[in-house]
This record gives sequence, C-alpha cells and structure tokens, in this order.
Amino acid sequence: MQDAIKAVVADLTEKMGSQLEAIYLFGSVLDGTYQPGESDVNLWLVTHDAHNIHDFRAAMQPIWQKYGDVLQHAPWLCPHSAFLRHLELNPLLAYHLAESGRQVFGKARLLTDLPAATRHEMYAYAVAELTQASAALAAHMLGEDVAEARLQQLRRLGRRLLGQEAVEGATAVTLFARLQAWLQQKTADLPTDQPWTKNVPPEVTLPGLQAIYRESGQIVMVFADLVPKMIENNDWEGLGEDLSGEYTALHVITAEHLRLMIQYHSPLDLKLRRYQHEWGLDPLAALEVEPRQMLRAAAQVPSYLRTVAFPHAYFTHSDDKLGKVIHDFQNRMLNIQLEHELLCRLENIERFTPPDPLPGPDIPLLERVTHIFQHFDWWSAYYAQKMGEAR
Repeated sequence: MQDAIKAVVADLTEKMGSQLEAIYLFGSVLDGTYQPGESDVNLWLVTHDAHNIHDFRAAMQPIWQKYGDVLQHAPWLCPHSAFLRHLELNPLLAYHLAESGRQVFGKARLLTDLPAATRHEMYAYAVAELTQASAALAAHMLGEDVAEARLQQLRRLGRRLLGQEAVEGATAVTLFARLQAWLQQKTADLPTDQPWTKNVPPEVTLPGLQAIYRESGQIVMVFADLVPKMIENNDWEGLGEDLSGEYTALHVITAEHLRLMIQYHSPLDLKLRRYQHEWGLDPLAALEVEPRQMLRAAAQVPSYLRTVAFPHAYFTHSDDKLGKVIHDFQNRMLNIQLEHELLCRLENIERFTPPDPLPGPDIPLLERVTHIFQHFDWWSAYYAQKMGEAR
C-alpha cells in the first residue's frame, strides 16, 4: 500500500507538477486504522486556480487502472481558493488535516489559520455518521451493496473512535451499542439552550421509544435513551422484517442526539422539512437552528461535489460513460438550485443566479464538465460568503 501511494504521488507530480501546489495524504493510512480492501487512500490534490481538469483526468486514468484497487477512491481535487473554502466549511476536516495529515508534495504550507470548531460540531458529525451506519442493524432491509457499505462505515467509525480491538469480532449490534455508549458519555455534558424531555409516550411498542419519523423513505426511530443492554437485547432484524414493506432502511438515534445532529450538522433537514413526524413526541417541533449553520450546510454540498464526488466520477469512468456522469451531476446541480429556491421562500435568503447558465446537451462533453465544476464553485462561494456575513 505504501509503495502504491509513493508511485501514485510520483506519477502525478511528474505529469502534473506544473499545475499542482500541494498534495496531502490523510485519513486511515496515517492514523493506524487502515484496512486493505475496505479503507480508502485519501489523497488531496491542491492545484493552481488556472488548472486544466481534463489534463488531470488524462493523468489519472492509467493510475486508476493500475492502483484503483488500492486507492478505492480517486484523489480529491480543487484549486487553492476552493481548498481554503472547503476547510472553512468543514473545520473538523481542517483540524484533522493539520494534526494528522501529511503534505507529500509542495513547498508552501497551505494550512495556516484554522477555522474555529466547537465540541457540538465535532460530536454532531459523529452522531450523523453513527445514525447513517445504524442501518446495519437491520441489514436485510438494504440491498447487498448498501448493507456492506453501512457495515464498513460502522467498522470505520469503531476503529476511529474506539480502536481496532473494539471492532475485531464485533457484530453490527454490539459495535453500535459500544459506539452509542461512547457518544452518550461524550455528549452528556454538552451545554444546551434548548433542552429536551426524556418523557416517553404511553403505549410504546419498544422500551423508551419517543418518536418515529420518515426521512426519504427511511424510518427513524427516536429513543429517550439507548443503553447497551437495550440495544443488544432488541431484535433489530425482526423489527426490520416488519418494516421492510413500508420503509427502505431503519435508523436509530436518541432524541438528544437527533437535536444535536440537526442543529450542528444537518440544519437543512429541518428547514426543508425532510423529517416527517409519524408518531409520538416531536423533538424537532420547536427546535431552532442558527442561520450560519444553515448556510454552511448549504455551502458544504456544492463544495463536496466539486472537491470529492465529481473528480472521482470524472477520473474513474471511461469515455463511453461520461454522458451519464454529466447527466447525474447536472441533476445534482438542479437539486441545489431547487433547494435554494425553497430557502429563498422559507428563510428569505437573497436569491443567487450563477453568472452563466448550465450548458445544454448540444455543448461538447468536456465543455459541459468544465461548466459543472464552475457552477459548483459559484454556489459554494455564494453560500460561504453569506455564512461569513451571518456571523
């Protein structure tokens, strides 16, 4: 694995060094939690603002063919300005990169002033990861690939937060119980100006169940507490069998963690009413989120697509698949525009119109790729500016 990383970095710097400012290595490879065949190799290419994305694709394709099985994910890529903005939008990533990452190419250090991060944000991110991974408790509700992805996510989280020994031999249920107990201990003393009751509605079907939400076809079960004994004694697979005809996945969380996650990680889920209350108490009914958190969440989406998701798709797909890739990411751009329209109506946000429209299908494919990257930059820069103004 280390030899593959050295070869990839050497190849990229030889071919693209004139367009590169820096390359960073970060993640499981450096923190001791790397698992062959499961973990990604996290490389981040920071380019000059005038870089040519198509040159990088030409350089990456033979690298991917040779080392894709080791890398698991193509390198992140963005210009210097978008790099700094992405770190501002993701302060936990900035601290991880500064404390645990390694600059493997480039002379000038780009990590200087780190953005402010709070304990609320740190643990809200972990709660969001654990909640998504909790779908592994009722894995048969998922497709085979999604079930394996959620189990791997649970294991990665376990290795990062609890250590390798806690993961070895653990089932999804026992590992979720250990992670939930760890998070509960860490978040128990977080100050809050919006406390929540631990009352439980009468006639509950499960011990401690407070609420049920539907979110994008998935069921979210919200509990007053999730102690290890209760988690390990519950028949999650059996519960999933009863729910699989109506829902596509089961997520499990406490009410306090749900409120923490919504406030500091997923405020758009509240503002855009993605959680539909179906039963019990309603922990989200009177919850308020700060405008800055909402604008940051809105900026994170186009920044992630520009830096992580679109480079991966563009670098790893063959020419005959490019039309589908472009179609998929233009749809994601349309979703960003739709969400923006809703925020303008619901939150009185100033309407933003990109300088140029998205190109139509009559424009050559490579031109459309360039425009999509540009649109992601425009949208993330717009929301980042508004986030700064909201301080």
